[in-house]
Amino acid sequence: MENTLEPPVYADTDPRQLHQDAAGLFANLVAGVAPRQWTGPTGCPDWDVRGLVNHVVNGNLRFLAIVTNRPVPDRDEFVLGENPLAAFRGTLAPLVAEFARDGVLTGEFVTPGGPEPGRQLVQTRFIELLVHGWDLARATGQDTELDPALCRACLDILRRRRLPRGPDRPFAEERPTTGDLHPADRLAAFAGRAVTPIPQSGR
Repeated sequence: MENTLEPPVYADTDPRQLHQDAAGLFANLVAGVAPRQWTGPTGCPDWDVRGLVNHVVNGNLRFLAIVTNRPVPDRDEFVLGENPLAAFRGTLAPLVAEFARDGVLTGEFVTPGGPEPGRQLVQTRFIELLVHGWDLARATGQDTELDPALCRACLDILRRRRLPRGPDRPFAEERPTTGDLHPADRLAAFAGRAVTPIPQSGR
């Protein structure tokens, strides 16, 4: 199991740019879901493809509520509607605008898990978009070799955090890896994902 820290590739990168890049990647993956795939399985036991994308869209709303100091929506609320891509883009735009405000990165925000610095909050959203992007790509037969620089940055951030791992927690235990894995698969394995294929629903 590889635990060696790589150089801090994200150190000089504004996490808001990482977030926007990951969001663009996720939008493309949502656009690539075929109609018959929305009820197909994912590597996340609680969600089919529609449920996974709903979780991400719901997350946009939850983070928007956090940075605007408003009540945080219920995590299980269905917010996807009939057009998942429009729902994702429509909830992303106001979040990006709030993240862009002066002082966000140096501020502190109240989250359901306790106070969180602004820079870490933006990084957290970046992590969720990229890891769930890999989940979505794998579940729908799309290319899982996501942008290597984004994946290395995400893995670098994760390795510097104490992750909540275990049953019913955001991250499963780290999976063993080999040296020839793509950075996206290495990221997925660190996040507790099995990198072997899962059955595909028809396109």
